[in-house]
Amino acid sequence: MHGGSLPWPACKLLGILLVLFYLGILDCRTLAKDTPEALVLGGNGLLGAGTVEKLLVRGYRVTAVNRGNWYWDSDIKIKPRVNHVTCNRLQPLKSCPGIDALSQSKFDVVVDFSAYHRFQIQDVFDLWQKRIGLYVYISSDSVFEVCNKSHGGYSRESDAVRPKNVLAREEYAKKDSYGHRKLLCEEELQLQNMKWGVPFVSLRLPDVIGPRDNTYRWWIYQLLIRLNSHLKSDIKLSKSLCTKPISLVHSEDVAEMISDICSQNPKRFANGKAYNLAFKENPSVLELLELMKSELNMPDVPVTCDTVSGLQLYPSVTLGPVNTSQAQLDLNWNPTPLDEAVKELVNFYELASHNPEFKKEHDNVLSSAFFMDNQKAVSEAFSKVYRSLRDEL
Repeated sequence: MHGGSLPWPACKLLGILLVLFYLGILDCRTLAKDTPEALVLGGNGLLGAGTVEKLLVRGYRVTAVNRGNWYWDSDIKIKPRVNHVTCNRLQPLKSCPGIDALSQSKFDVVVDFSAYHRFQIQDVFDLWQKRIGLYVYISSDSVFEVCNKSHGGYSRESDAVRPKNVLAREEYAKKDSYGHRKLLCEEELQLQNMKWGVPFVSLRLPDVIGPRDNTYRWWIYQLLIRLNSHLKSDIKLSKSLCTKPISLVHSEDVAEMISDICSQNPKRFANGKAYNLAFKENPSVLELLELMKSELNMPDVPVTCDTVSGLQLYPSVTLGPVNTSQAQLDLNWNPTPLDEAVKELVNFYELASHNPEFKKEHDNVLSSAFFMDNQKAVSEAFSKVYRSLRDEL
C-alpha cells in the first residue's frame, strides 16, 4: 500500500457496493412512485370513511380534503392514516391552505363525495387537469327527479336525460334543486372528460344505510321501536309512502365497489359511465321496520300507515326504486342481502346506544328535530334502557 490509496480489490469492492447502494436508492424511488395515490374529497362521513379504509388496505396513499369534521370515531380510525387538508369546498379549492403543496401532484384516482355544485368539479380540474387517472363521482338517484322519465318502471341509467324544452327544464330544476345540482356535476364531468380525457364513473346512489350514519335516520327508526314500551305510542308513517317499494344501498357495499373500480383499468371508463347501485331487494318502509322489529325481537310494536303527515325518513325521492342490472352486468355488483344488512345495523346501533364513547352521537340523535315534540320523554326512555344495559355489561 502506498500513501492513503486503496488496493485494487478494495477499490473494486467499494465500487460494487456503491453501485448496489445506488441501485437500492433507485429501487426505493421506483417503489415510492409505484405507491398509488388517491385524492378523496370528503372521506370523513358514512360513505367516505369506509371507502378510505378500503383504499388504505389496497395500499393507496390517501389525501383527504374536507372541512375537518371527523364523525363518530373517524378521527381515530381514519385521520391519523391520511394526509389531511382542511377545506370548505364552498370556497375555491385554490384558497385552501395546503392545496398549493398538492397542485403539481398526480393522482391515480380522485373519489369525490362532496361536490354539490358544478364549480366544485371545475375547481378540481383547474388544479389537476390531466394529472388524474380516474375520477369517481358519488352522485344520487335524485338526478332522475329532474329528468323526463318516460316509463313507470324502475329508473335506469338512460333515464337521466333532461327535457329538451327549456321551460320544462327550469320547472324540473325548481322541483328538486339537489337533483338538479348533482346532475349538473355529472354534466360538468362529461365536459371535463371531453377537454382533458380523464376517465370517470358516476355512481347514482339511493338513500344510504350503514354504521356511523351522521344523518341518524336508521337510528331514529330503531330507537322508536326499541323505546316504544316507554313512549307508549304508535309509530306513525306517512300513508302515501308507507307500502311503496324503495331503493336503499349499504355504505359498505358502496365502499367495496369504489375500491374495486379504482383497481380496474381506467380505460374501461374512458368516455364516462354512470351506474345505479342499490340492494337487490326493494322493501317498503313498513317492511323495513318489520325487519328491524324482528331483529330486535319486538314484533308487537305497533306501526300504523294511516296518517297524512307521518314520519318519513326514507325515501328522499318520489320516482321509486332504481334498476341496477347494468352495474350487475358491468361491475359484478353483488350487494349484501338486505336481511343480513338489517341484522348488522341493528346490532351496531344497539351497541352504539350504550357505548359512552359515542356520547356526542347520543346527544345529537336525541336532539334531532324528529324527536322535538317528545324530546324529554325520548331522552328519559333512552337513559333508562341503555343505562341499565351498560350496568349489566
